[in-house]
Amino acid sequence: MSIFDIDKINPKTVLSIYDSANWLYDDPRWKGSEDIFEALSQTSKFLTAQDEEEIAGFLSYCALDDCIIITGLYVPQEHQRKGIASALLEGLLLAHPNRPVFAEVINTALWAKKFYEKHGFCELPKSRALPENAKAHINHNPWSCVYKIQRAS
Repeated sequence: MSIFDIDKINPKTVLSIYDSANWLYDDPRWKGSEDIFEALSQTSKFLTAQDEEEIAGFLSYCALDDCIIITGLYVPQEHQRKGIASALLEGLLLAHPNRPVFAEVINTALWAKKFYEKHGFCELPKSRALPENAKAHINHNPWSCVYKIQRAS
């Protein structure tokens, strides 16, 4: 498996992965729409995992001056349980070893919470202050929580 940035693949491939993951809860406005890719690519960077001849998942993130915000981590069902999401996350953490990394997770996505905890992330209390420039990238919805990587000092 190889990890690439977004300029190595076709945006339609990323959109098909979003679609297979029912991104935005299957909102028909975004289903297969290149508009969402354009909107994300203006604020996010992407890492993709290629397994043999196809894209097997991707991680989108915002690289801010003082932190990294994970905006999405998607692996189609047929590629799950192969270490692809872990490889993508590890690639991001290795590329940004000295920056705090945050991820917003839907409260009911127990598999996502478990995944991030397995990789050293801890849920932040709602009252915990985020870097000011990170607030624009994290929704703080009542149905979500924020995780931050805990790195050894």
